[in-house]
Amino acid sequence: MLKPCETTILILAWCLLLALCWTAAVFGYLCRSQKAPSESIDGLGRGVIIPALVVAPVTLLIAFRYAGINLLFPIEIFATATELCIAALAPAVVLFIVSGLAGSLMRQLRLEHDHWQRQPFALAAVAYGHDKNKAVRRIVLLKGFVTAWAQCLPWLYGELIIVEAVFNAPGLGLSAWHMARARDHMGLLATIGLLILLYALSVAVTAWGNSWLGRRLESYA
Repeated sequence: MLKPCETTILILAWCLLLALCWTAAVFGYLCRSQKAPSESIDGLGRGVIIPALVVAPVTLLIAFRYAGINLLFPIEIFATATELCIAALAPAVVLFIVSGLAGSLMRQLRLEHDHWQRQPFALAAVAYGHDKNKAVRRIVLLKGFVTAWAQCLPWLYGELIIVEAVFNAPGLGLSAWHMARARDHMGLLATIGLLILLYALSVAVTAWGNSWLGRRLESYA
């Protein structure tokens, strides 16, 4: 049986994995794209962000109505650890979209790709017969991912409670909701405290990543 903190961490871990896979996919698209930079920026990753309160119920309805798949979290006492782990994927996908992380990664990677491929070290790589995309790949992936993740981190935690509630995922957000309804003030404070601690830890790790990356990129300035 998963504890509330473990469920929330599992959903966020799935979201992180989705972000890493999406980063690699977007970079692959950028390497193959023949559009002009301005045209790519205008057309890539732009759109209206729809809140979880809309996306999550619609996702549940479509999956059940047209695919016969129940995306609600299973009853924990009757589910295996593998089933619970898989069940956390659907809310993570919705969270990945509604937090704006998917679109932010697309925009940020496009900007970083256009910026770094104009730098002297990338032009020198082309002069020596190397692939420009390979020369900038590591910088673009790291800088684009860390920047987009930092920008969307507040939205990830902001939409987390709604996503957990709609998918009936027994995480910290849903627990806080139940304790607020039951007027369990001490339990609510403890649950919110864990959420704040988890958010603070995420911010600290992200800030460290930005600082480390900034030091590594000083030589390219």
